[in-house]
Amino acid sequence: MLHSLPKISYKHGLILLIFYICYACSSYKEQRSEQLSEITKSSETPTHTFYIAGGLGTSEPITNKPILQTLEQELAEAKKNSTLIFPGDYTSENLDNEAINKVLLQKHLDLVKGFKGKTYFVPGDHEWTSANTDEIEWVEDYIKDNELKRIEVEPNNVCPLEYRKISDEIDLILIDSQWYISNWDRIEGMNRKCPDIKTQRRFIEELEGMIKDARGKNLVIAMHHPIFSNGAYANNYWGGMNPKKVFFQRYQELAVQVSALVQDLDRVTILSGHEESLQYVTSENKMHQVISGSLGSTSKTNREKGRLTTVGGQLKYEGQYTHGEEGYSVVEFYADGSSRVTFVTIDGRTTFNMAPALPEEELDSSQPSFNSETVQVPVVSDQSKLEKSGFYKFLWGDRFRKYYGIPVTVQNVNLKEYKGGLTVKEKGGGHQTYSAKLKDADGAEYAIRGLEKDAFKFLKFKVKGITFEPEEYKGTFAEMVVYDFFTTSHPFMQSVIDPMAKEIDVNHADIQLAYVPKQPNLDALGREYGDALYWLEERPDDGQEDYPGYARANPGGGETVTFESMTDVLEKLREDEKYSVDQRTWIRSRLFDMLIGDWDRHQDQWRFAEYEIDDDTTRFIPIPRDRDAAFSRFDGLMMPLIKMALPNTRFWQSYREEIRDIKWYNGEGNNLDRALMTKYGKEAWIEEAKYIQENITDAEIDRAWENLPPEVQDETSEFLKKSFKTRLSDLQQYAEEYAT
Repeated sequence: MLHSLPKISYKHGLILLIFYICYACSSYKEQRSEQLSEITKSSETPTHTFYIAGGLGTSEPITNKPILQTLEQELAEAKKNSTLIFPGDYTSENLDNEAINKVLLQKHLDLVKGFKGKTYFVPGDHEWTSANTDEIEWVEDYIKDNELKRIEVEPNNVCPLEYRKISDEIDLILIDSQWYISNWDRIEGMNRKCPDIKTQRRFIEELEGMIKDARGKNLVIAMHHPIFSNGAYANNYWGGMNPKKVFFQRYQELAVQVSALVQDLDRVTILSGHEESLQYVTSENKMHQVISGSLGSTSKTNREKGRLTTVGGQLKYEGQYTHGEEGYSVVEFYADGSSRVTFVTIDGRTTFNMAPALPEEELDSSQPSFNSETVQVPVVSDQSKLEKSGFYKFLWGDRFRKYYGIPVTVQNVNLKEYKGGLTVKEKGGGHQTYSAKLKDADGAEYAIRGLEKDAFKFLKFKVKGITFEPEEYKGTFAEMVVYDFFTTSHPFMQSVIDPMAKEIDVNHADIQLAYVPKQPNLDALGREYGDALYWLEERPDDGQEDYPGYARANPGGGETVTFESMTDVLEKLREDEKYSVDQRTWIRSRLFDMLIGDWDRHQDQWRFAEYEIDDDTTRFIPIPRDRDAAFSRFDGLMMPLIKMALPNTRFWQSYREEIRDIKWYNGEGNNLDRALMTKYGKEAWIEEAKYIQENITDAEIDRAWENLPPEVQDETSEFLKKSFKTRLSDLQQYAEEYAT
């Protein structure tokens, strides 16, 4: 009998031993960090309270648990400024027993009968067990059919993402984490009702925008799967093929993406279920993970330290409190920015501090001098960043590097007076520049974008996890190479673009070059803003509906009612036939892109003015923005080699008289052209090219070039102007070649 047992290698035996040692350390008992001290409930009234109660669907058969009575009573006594989160597993995995799931749903609805706040059901892996979107939606459909007030399934329609503004101080993002983790090939009807987010990439882009909008606030993220855990699904590396395990590949990808994106925020609280336990876990960057998935059943925990690892770095975390007991959690936020978490079991309540009160903001007491209307400054004050050896230039070219070190004479701007007075709305979301959204007294929005770019911001965007250990990348070769790549663009050429766009009725901002010193109006943005050169421009958003620069291509009649992103436009085009894009204006705008050499025309580089002609006709007029890539120069020995090795970089073409490869030159914008161009063919492109040729004269080009700072009007600017004129004369040829 003994001889029939399988042989176990030393390696596998060691793994088994480690597993059993780890499992032996797990316990149902309460475990807490020595640094974590229990506190009494504050007499201060919280500004908002979140209740987190997950996992009732893991209980079978369903009984009248005492903890449910405790929760129901507390919810009945809760104030209106409260939110209840059911973070998944509110139904059973037993799909064949419809009666069980209906009883479970009714149990949840009974709990909230007396609750005055909002209730959100956030789907988890139990809800996705059917692998059929129609069945996944049944709870949502039931709530809608019965018109239950203040109760929602969010995200809805089996889509991944939803945003709610809780208050001026708190934003809530709801994520269906199972959407990201699932194998989409096995889900019937996947993304059928998600017109906007149909890929993981789009999900990350939308999530990033929501997170950036939460700067300066407390951000709460509700998602079924926890980012960090000391529970049963995280207690060993076995089960890497099990999507419920923390170490499953797509689970890890989601955890890395979310945690990397929130690194710029000071206060992030993630509310989750999944684990059948109560947990409070913190990361070294002050992320707070609250796990509350034990309403139905319990499992062991092992409070310990861990790390989230990716190519870019490691994020350390530590369990502060764990308890394998039936219960729920309460997270309270206070006016001073502080927060607390309470874990409630049938034996009582345990409360801990989470985030401390916000420190008093240190404002810059120095007063800038505006005695001089103009100042003379370079884009880059540290000239060592621009100094390169002869061999380096042989490999990577001269680019426009020298122009970043030339002091130019520009207006010295006092934001209290500019455009009638501007104040900060929020930081911008660029991946390269220090940008911000400003607003005037009437609420009209403007933007400032720094001319000196930040290589580390770009690296953070491209390599997730760099933000975990930022000091490891500061000053490295990678950062230096990226920083120098930015010099492929001429820093001042954007000043010539709008005057020519105006002549051909292409919508555009009136971009102004200015020096913005540090001043009280910038304090909200932090110390990295100010004392630098910026582009100032009208932002196609609230309050700019009447700005003439965004009404040049007005189709006649009607008015601008709002501005939309490319994503929103594509969604509305699919929704209703009353919506359309002015395709002639789109063609003209794209031909202008080719004229100025702007190859970076991806989806986020566009906004649209929404013209409401009448009740049945709404037209979108394109507004190109962010002209950083115009008039680029890619010289040096390495560029041709890079293009041979990486075909997707072939749209990196130096600005010269001829466009050598029109197809690759438009590689970034080609998908958008195909998506929007449904009515016109080659003839329309040629006609619009002719219109541009007839309306941009040599005299207008010369006047546009006069907008360049006098210090950089040299042989290079003359070469670029000559090249522009030659391209203009050949534009019909390029239009025909591209549209064929």
